[in-house]
Amino acid sequence: IDASSDMIRLAKETFPDSQFPNLEFQQKKAEEVDFIHCFDIITCFNCLLWVREPRKALSLMCKALKPGGTLVILTYLKASSSSLF
Repeated sequence: IDASSDMIRLAKETFPDSQFPNLEFQQKKAEEVDFIHCFDIITCFNCLLWVREPRKALSLMCKALKPGGTLVILTYLKASSSSLF
């Protein structure tokens, strides 16, 4: 799932149906996810910082997980008061 049509197009080109029939790509905002108990695992990499309603998106991702499912989030802060350099 991605809000960007360009990213969905790239995903479909990279993982064609003929080779990956179990994958499906949908253009949708994270705040519009409407799956209920569908996934064993959801990965969310560098996404939540770009979402306008991150709490809503996070809640919907949790609802999309099957009971006992795993949500993996990797993100960073847009701005930080500290610096590594």
